[in-house]
Formats: sequence, C-alpha cells, structure tokens
Amino acid sequence: NVLGTSFELKVKAINSQQADLAEKAALQEITRLSEILSGYDKNSEFEHWMNTHHQPVTISKELMEVLSACETWSIKTHGALNPSAETINILWKNAETKQELPSANEINNAVALATQQHWQLDLHNGTAIHTSEAALKLNSFVKSYIIEKATNAALCIKGVSGIVMNIGGDIVVKGDMNELIKIANPISNAINDPALTSVSLQNKAIATSGNYRRGNRINGKWYSHIVDP
Repeated sequence: NVLGTSFELKVKAINSQQADLAEKAALQEITRLSEILSGYDKNSEFEHWMNTHHQPVTISKELMEVLSACETWSIKTHGALNPSAETINILWKNAETKQELPSANEINNAVALATQQHWQLDLHNGTAIHTSEAALKLNSFVKSYIIEKATNAALCIKGVSGIVMNIGGDIVVKGDMNELIKIANPISNAINDPALTSVSLQNKAIATSGNYRRGNRINGKWYSHIVDP
C-alpha cells in the first residue's frame, strides 16, 4: 500500500543487501514526496497551500516543479490534463449518490470552475498564489513525478544497475533492465485472463487508463471516469 495503491519493485543489484538498500531508498523518497505533494494528507504542503488564497506563498522546490510542469502539460495537451479534474469527479460522484444525471447547467458550472486559472507562479521568488476555489487533485501527475524521483534514488545506491517500479499500474523501467510488460485486456473478466498484448521496455515508462476500471453507475448505466474537459 503505497500512495493509496499497489506497489511492486524489481531491483537488479550485485547482491540482496544492495537491493534492500535500493528498496529502502525508494520508499523513503516516496514517503518524503508524498508528505509534500499528497492531495489526501491534510498535513501535506500541497494541502496547506490549498488552504491559502490570493497571496504569494513560498513553496518547496518539489511543489514548484510539479505545479510548473502541470501548467506546461496542460497547455501542451490543450487542456486534456486538467488539475481540476476533481471538480468533474465530484459532480459525477454526487450524481451517482443521487442516482440522477447532472443537468446541463451543473455540467457547465463544473466546466467553468475547472477551466479557470488555478495558480500563479513566481519562479524567481519561489512563490505560488492559489487563485481559484476549484477542487484540485494532482494525483496522476504527482504519481509519475514521484516514481521518477524514487527510481532515481534507488539507482543511486552502489551496486544497483536496474529498476522496475510499478505503482498502481504506472510503470517505469530504468537502467540495465529490459522488462516485458503485459497489457490487460479491457473486456476480460479476471485478473489472470490472457493479456491483450505485451511490450518490451528499457528506460521508458508506460501507463494505461480505461473506463472498465473506474466510473459511476447511474440508473443501471455505466459512465466512465474519463471525460472531455
């Protein structure tokens, strides 16, 4: 149970002692960064910053990197990566609770809230201003960031030459390691059903997301968690 999901680690090292040290280094880095970036821990730096509004707050290098990168990729993906996707998630979770589809007006209001500017960054002074009232969760982006840092920490251990890390289906393969990754068939009924296909990775990352895993059932119909922002 790491970052609220499953964790798998494979280490290529000269002996088991060095592999153990690599595991320890990776988990320590995950814990350290989670305490900064978590959207679930009310004591995280991110949550403390979320409780501020319209004032410059000095933030850590790590939180600045994540907010800056999230901003960059939101622009590059024309809004497909949206830090306020949680606003949309809340709308549909409430709809499932009521078993009533959200109205066009509710959807429009949620979209207007989600597509605001949520922060202003001052890279020179190391400050960030929280500018919106929208619910923000950086989970998918943060998980990738943390995996990157944790694999690097593990590879810094003497005698460690390769790492495979899988946190909740986000997988990174680094160093002298070649890993065959099986891709689950989205219409399979069991975890141990044959894979749809497989890919061989070295010094690359892979992740999938599908409507067969998460969503909301309203009046007997399944609505995917993947929406057009």
